[in-house]
Amino acid sequence: MSALTIQEYVGLVVAIIGVLIPVWRLLLKHFIRPLINLLKSHEDLIIGIDTIKKEVTPNGGGSLKDIVNHLKNTCDNIEKRQLVIEQRSRYSLQFHDEILFETDKKGNLVWANERFLNFVNRSIHDLEGYDWISIIVERDRSKFINEFNSCISMCRKFEFFTFSSDMEYVKFSGVPYKVYGDSHEGFLFNLSKIPENENE
Repeated sequence: MSALTIQEYVGLVVAIIGVLIPVWRLLLKHFIRPLINLLKSHEDLIIGIDTIKKEVTPNGGGSLKDIVNHLKNTCDNIEKRQLVIEQRSRYSLQFHDEILFETDKKGNLVWANERFLNFVNRSIHDLEGYDWISIIVERDRSKFINEFNSCISMCRKFEFFTFSSDMEYVKFSGVPYKVYGDSHEGFLFNLSKIPENENE
């Protein structure tokens, strides 16, 4: 085998370079660049994880975890105060002179004071849910329910004159516990007896 001439040697090098350039481009496009991007995103991921770790680890007040814990404590305190206010209100209404009861936002009886239970001569367990409607004389019951359902859906005051089941003429006045303008969390009712001469 004869030695390569300089021209053949240069031609061979140029041919090898010509073959390697497309291979290098393919490697760069399909392997090296994705690998560089993967390494960069891996670094970003590590930085992100470190940031999250700092936020979810209590550090004396500045982390997200500290803020959530503080917010939870604040909410717990508000809930306790609300329960105290609710119990105080119900206790003060329990022995009030007026005949009072409460319904939830669907119209189910959830509370009644002593005057109400004495007036209807039943226990709270006999009137739970929607059973309290039975205190209204049967002939007015469906009209009463329709009017009450309208007030529930429209979040408006309720007023209805009717006879109780033992034929006393009464007025139901209900006020919604408004949360926003068009929503409520139930009604507080006052039931008052109407003297017979006003019924005529």
